This record gives sequence, structure tokens and C-alpha cells, in this order.
Amino acid sequence: VLANILASNHVPPDIQHAYEAAYPEASKLMDFHDKAMSMGSTEEMRGLINGVKGKLFETTYLDELNNGSLPDGWHAELAKSATQPGWDISIFNDHNHLQSVLSAKATEHASYINHALELYPDIDVVSTSEVYAALSGTPAGSHLIDGGISNVDLHQATQAAADGTAGG
Repeated sequence: VLANILASNHVPPDIQHAYEAAYPEASKLMDFHDKAMSMGSTEEMRGLINGVKGKLFETTYLDELNNGSLPDGWHAELAKSATQPGWDISIFNDHNHLQSVLSAKATEHASYINHALELYPDIDVVSTSEVYAALSGTPAGSHLIDGGISNVDLHQATQAAADGTAGG
């Protein structure tokens, strides 16, 4: 019985890591599930889940870049601040020189992507698969990269961890 109780509140490591990266101070006090359970309103819960979902998207895409998507010797890093304006991921060549920065947007709303491109027209955006599919044939699509992850999958995984139903 105790094992079932503990397993029901399991937070997958990738989601816990995303929570720690998005909310470094709060994560020192409690894990993601406990933080979610402490939220006082639906709006607070939505904000927490969206913040973790966004960081999960960034870290998942970063792992993809660093595990075979970049040329040999190149690497990608997350911005040092979770609130870095304009971009989220920087890409360095084999001489450790900055080659580009990317903005990562875990959303289902094309308007969110268009707004980011209006604010920062020189920064390409990595988006969820749904938004990429919707915008790929438009002018915005030329500055868009398919992150290979659906917003629905990101949201469901993050929500399940928050609810304590992610499994063990």
C-alpha cells in the first residue's frame, strides 16, 4: 500500500528537472507535485504548469540538439536566466563561438509565435508540432523550427505530474 501511495505522487525526472530550472528557489523547498498541490487557485496552477511545460520543452529540445542534431563539436545551452528576454537556447560552434540563439515556445497558439517574431524578428522560434504545422506555409514559417513535440503531449505529461498521476 505504501509503495502505491509513493508511486502515485511520482514526478518524472525530466519534469522535476524542468521545474527546478524554471523555479529554482521554489524547487529548493518542495518538489513539483507538492508545489502544484499548494497552489491556491486554478490561475496559479495554470501558471505553474505552463512555466514547467515551457521549460520541459526547452530542455527536451536542448537534449535533442546536443545528442546528434548539431555538427560535431558544437553544443547548445539554455539561457542562464529563466526570464532571459528574446531567446532561450544558444548554439556554439566547435571553437565555442556563439552561432545563433533560438526562442522556444511551447504553445498551441500561432498568435504567440507571431508576437515573438514581431518582437524579435532576427531570432528563429522553435515551436510545438501543432503550431509548426499551422504556420509552416506562411511567412512566419520561414523563421520557425519544428521542435518535434506536441503541445498536447507536453501539457498532459506536466498535468499528470502535477496531479500525482504520472506513474512510477
